[in-house]
Amino acid sequence: DDCALRRVGADGAVTDLARGRRWIEHVASWSDGKSGVIAFAAGKQVELRDAAGTRTLKVLEHPSTVSGIVFDAKGKRIAASHYNGASLWFVHAKVDTPRRLDWKGSHTGIAIHPGGEALVTAMQENDLHGWRLSDGHNMRMSGYPAKVQSMAFSRTGKWLVTGGADSVVMWPFFGGGPMGKPPSELAGLPGVICRRVACHPVHEIVAAGFADGTILLEDAAAQRVLPVRGGGGGAVSALAFSPDGSALGFGTEDGQIGIVDLASK
Repeated sequence: DDCALRRVGADGAVTDLARGRRWIEHVASWSDGKSGVIAFAAGKQVELRDAAGTRTLKVLEHPSTVSGIVFDAKGKRIAASHYNGASLWFVHAKVDTPRRLDWKGSHTGIAIHPGGEALVTAMQENDLHGWRLSDGHNMRMSGYPAKVQSMAFSRTGKWLVTGGADSVVMWPFFGGGPMGKPPSELAGLPGVICRRVACHPVHEIVAAGFADGTILLEDAAAQRVLPVRGGGGGAVSALAFSPDGSALGFGTEDGQIGIVDLASK
């Protein structure tokens, strides 16, 4: 919250990449191991930089404050959620003209299907809204007891995995999509809201972080649950797998961070 963007290396070294007058609220990155792009959002702007983070590629303007950003699986497009909808941009376009996806209301987060088939946003009203990108068809997913603060598509795009309930909620994105279908649920903690989810990059495994600090690994197909962190302390506020899936990083609201080695599990 000091309006700075920093890179923290594996050795703990900290490098300042950007410093401005506005709070940087969202950061996203994409890499294929050879090239990459970094994006960060401050106010109505999303700035794209090279993989080193030192060279600005472009600045994208939005109609209102950006509430979430995400790259597609190939790094060709970046999507941003904001009030009354979302904007979809081509990263390397010579002329920046976004595709606007409109739906009235406050959109608070965003996810994109790995096959580029759909874009989904979280809503202030405890709902999800989606667009089928082939034709712009609207989709609504509702019934949450709390706001969805985290969502992610599974590796194959078969499921949209979300928090927002005391279980892990999964919407089907196969066989015509989620319209008119109930979601599936994975095990959770009674009365404790799931705050963060992450999908394994190789296997159909979900990591779920809860409001009491608990973290679970769940294999939907095998119906197995592995607790990797017990409750106590702050709510889980960040959760991510390493690119090869051998480690799971987490952060909590009371300032704890950690990495779970999954190679031997």
